[in-house]
Amino acid sequence: MISQCCLTKYIFKINKQYLANVSLKINVKVGGRNTVLLDALSCRIPLVSDIPTIIFGVEVTHPENGEETSPSIAAVRFLKKAHIIFHLK
Repeated sequence: MISQCCLTKYIFKINKQYLANVSLKINVKVGGRNTVLLDALSCRIPLVSDIPTIIFGVEVTHPENGEETSPSIAAVRFLKKAHIIFHLK
C-alpha cells in the first residue's frame, strides 16, 4: 500500500513549495521518475555510461520572500544507477 502523510494545516495553506514536495514524494512512491539524465543515455557520457558510478544531487531550498521564520533546507541524494536521478525540490 502506497501512502503519504500530510498535515491538514499545511495542505490548506496552498504553499506551492510544500505541495510540489508532496507531489514529488508521491510520484517516486508510485514508481515514477522525477528527472532522467538523458545525456548519459543518448550521448554516452564517459565514466557515467562505462563504469559503475554514483551520482550525487544537492539542493538548497530557501523560504519565500517575507518568511523570516522559515529555515533554508538542504538536501543530498545519491543513486548508483546513472539513468535515474530523483530531484528533491
